[in-house]
Amino acid sequence: MSKIGVTPLVKKSLIFEMMGEESGSVLILMMNRIISATVELGGSVKEVGETVSRIGTTLLNLRARREQNGRAFEASVYAMQGASSAIGGALLALLQVFETIFNTNVINAIFTLGKVNISELSLLLLAILVALSFANGISISIAYGKTFYSSLYFVGILLVITALTFHFTYVLTQGIFSGVFQGLPTVTNIPGNI
Repeated sequence: MSKIGVTPLVKKSLIFEMMGEESGSVLILMMNRIISATVELGGSVKEVGETVSRIGTTLLNLRARREQNGRAFEASVYAMQGASSAIGGALLALLQVFETIFNTNVINAIFTLGKVNISELSLLLLAILVALSFANGISISIAYGKTFYSSLYFVGILLVITALTFHFTYVLTQGIFSGVFQGLPTVTNIPGNI
């Protein structure tokens, strides 16, 4: 026996909860739960709604501030990574220039310095810069509050910045100093050694 003209009862809290879950936002889900509890218990929806709205606005402002701080931190990390790579490239080029200078006969007779293995030093510098890229990428993702896997995106950007800055600084510094010290004299007979 069916009852005609009777509408089924719909639980309002279930509707609010489903709307919150569909939104995918924890903030909206919690607000909908508060509003649905207010409606079911017969509270003042206007007052509760205004309070919830103020709380939501404050939380959204905090989230926006965190995003802004994350962007500022990200930009500063990119700048520091670029500066570190530039310093590494310039240092390596300068060491090569000084090795060339101290290997000439004139200066080698006055100063005797130990051999510097440039290839080992360049590998060490690059390993340090790659490790810095990974550490900085993880710190950027932590600043944004994201997962570890999203840090791989930032690590990739940092590696590109590192490679380009290191290479161009190395080439430019080597070009400048090799041009300056191009005409070093080679003396075969030094006074006192004749």
